[in-house]
Amino acid sequence: MRILTFALFFLSFFIVETTAILAAEAVAYPTFKFKGFLQYDSAITGFTEKDFGIRRVRTDFRVTVSPQVEYRLNADYGAGSASLLDAYANIKIGDTQWIQVGKTKSPIGFELLQTPTNLLLPEFGFSTYLVPNRDTGVQWISRTKDLELNLGVFAGASDFASVDTESDRSRSVAGRAFFWPIRGEVQSLGLGVGGNIESKFGTASASNLGTYTYRGYGKLFAYSSGVYANGTGYRIVPQSYFIQGPVSVLGEYALSSQEISNGAKQNQTVNTAWQVALQYVVTGETATYGDFSPSKPFWVDGGLGGLQMGFRIGEINFDDSAFTTYANTSQATRAQQLGASANWIWSKSVQWTLGLDQVTRFNTNGSESSDLVALVRSQITF
Repeated sequence: MRILTFALFFLSFFIVETTAILAAEAVAYPTFKFKGFLQYDSAITGFTEKDFGIRRVRTDFRVTVSPQVEYRLNADYGAGSASLLDAYANIKIGDTQWIQVGKTKSPIGFELLQTPTNLLLPEFGFSTYLVPNRDTGVQWISRTKDLELNLGVFAGASDFASVDTESDRSRSVAGRAFFWPIRGEVQSLGLGVGGNIESKFGTASASNLGTYTYRGYGKLFAYSSGVYANGTGYRIVPQSYFIQGPVSVLGEYALSSQEISNGAKQNQTVNTAWQVALQYVVTGETATYGDFSPSKPFWVDGGLGGLQMGFRIGEINFDDSAFTTYANTSQATRAQQLGASANWIWSKSVQWTLGLDQVTRFNTNGSESSDLVALVRSQITF
């Protein structure tokens, strides 16, 4: 696997550099694109945190050095720190196919692949917490009108975690297939599945396991100190998306399994999560997974913009076999999520959101707690 990964990296970078040199002679290249957005959250109630302030500030820089090669750097400066989110090269190998090399979003989850500016509700659903966030590797991507395919080799990020470089012997083979049996202007149906199989290894001091923290609520679940990944892991994520005029429904289920150790003890944990999210566009535009454009932008010819409503229900379950050898009973064995949002979209550049999110946590010791987050988000995109 290491030899194959090295060969893929070497071949991809060789193609990139060779094409870039040849493209230097082209008059029209390179071309540059610079985009970004800011999200500011306020009026937080419930839990222990208030007045979050800046949620995300991102800058997205892309340079096309030839018709076949594009580079991207995407950074975030929110929450008082800077981080490099995406850094990759796209190498086009056909009209609908390309090779991607570097750090980018994992291709497994469906909701995760949405740009944060297009999220129906302010935060991700629980199913997204059981897939890797961003991973480093090489993948083949194919996109046509009716079929989307991804297949790649990655360093192997933990649940909802990101990696920049390989720090252990882990390796992941991941893919996704999404088919649109119905694809029209006002009605569409998409069905797909993502997943991976990996070998993941940590240590007692560097577990290489996910920590499941939900914004505002805090930590839902974490493995005990000294527990670490030690063997085979896999994920299976069936997903669907349906649009009928101003209504859309997103459905996603995630199963994440990992072999773990605590000293001489070994266990294969299986955590699961699901969500169903409903979108209703009050102003009548067709619902969308991507960028939403109001038919009558605010302040243009008396327009009031677009109004988009969102509703979500979901649940996450942590493996009962993890208690108490691998996690103490103060952790949640499951949590339920109810959410609602109202998005007032003035234009492609300005959006206001009122979001409500209730999380109910159930512990193995029988205790139960429920809290509500309410926030107002202002979003500027450029």
